[in-house]
Amino acid sequence: MRSLANAVHAEWTKLRTTPSTVWLAAGSVGVTIAVSLLMTVALDPALCPTEATCQADPPTVALFGVRIGQALFLVLGVLAMGNEYGTRMIQTTLTAVPRRLTVVAAKLAAVVAVTLILAALAVAGSWATWSAVNGWAVLPHSASMWRAVAGSMLYLVLIAVLGLGVGAIVRETAVGITIVTTMLYFAPLLLMFVKNPLWQLRIQRYTPMNAGLAVQATKDLAAQPIAPWLGLGVLAAYAAVAILLAAALVKWRDVN
Repeated sequence: MRSLANAVHAEWTKLRTTPSTVWLAAGSVGVTIAVSLLMTVALDPALCPTEATCQADPPTVALFGVRIGQALFLVLGVLAMGNEYGTRMIQTTLTAVPRRLTVVAAKLAAVVAVTLILAALAVAGSWATWSAVNGWAVLPHSASMWRAVAGSMLYLVLIAVLGLGVGAIVRETAVGITIVTTMLYFAPLLLMFVKNPLWQLRIQRYTPMNAGLAVQATKDLAAQPIAPWLGLGVLAAYAAVAILLAAALVKWRDVN
């Protein structure tokens, strides 16, 4: 346990002292809040005169920035592992911590800790801007809105974890970012061209972004393609598979 704690501390130090992490941290929070604010301001006030009579689904508007800000969270996750392979620092890391699974666990813990803080700031800031513009109470009132807020934070953390796993699998930062970005944003584009209702439903249920963001829905849940927590579970499954495969490859594959 002590070796794991030391490894986590080392990975935390790497993350917070890397210049790219600082810029990604600021960008991920700032972009998420800014896009959410733009969507909030763009919403027709007639659609949402009061909280009780709002025709829109407030969390999907207030937290819309998550859809854009997630790109920076995934980059942060990919860089946590892919950057070390790119600079060959992975050899130094594995020399200092010979147990490779400990390295993966330490990186996972550090990424989760950092992105959870950033996700909390981004989501809380987005909701605060919604509340300020619409004159609502700062804190959500209903359990479903709390679920949307908390679920959005977890969504961003899982996106970073997915990025970490893919980064370790492909060992190339640019390739890893391309793969995860395609996984997230290709499915919504595909829906524009797929006309078969069954395949539309499958895309909405089983692709990471479409399924994961179901956690933001608070209205007409019976009509949604997938239940909120189940949708987030689909994203969690993608992240878990990526991390498990990454751990196996890091353990058994040659560093070079």
